Amino acid sequence: MEVQGIISSKETGEFCDLRGRVALITGASRGIGRAAAIALAGAGARVVLVGRDRGALDESAEAVSAAAPDEGAGESSLRLTADL
Repeated sequence: MEVQGIISSKETGEFCDLRGRVALITGASRGIGRAAAIALAGAGARVVLVGRDRGALDESAEAVSAAAPDEGAGESSLRLTADL
C-alpha cells in the first residue's frame, strides 16, 4: 500500500527519506502505532511517542532507537503519557 509522497516505493517496499522530519504517533505503545513509529524512525524521522502506558512507551522507544538509521536519532524520541 502506498500513501502518496510519504510511505513507500513500490519498487523497493521501503520508506522514503524522512531525515529532518518529526512524526507524532498516538497509540505508540503497541499495535499499529508502535509499528508506525518503528517504520518512521527507520526512515530517519524523529518521533514523538504518545500512549497511555509509560512502561510500554519505554519499550517502544527502545525499538524506535534500534530502528533509527542515524546513531542517536531514536534516542531523542520524546515520550508523552496521555489518554487522547
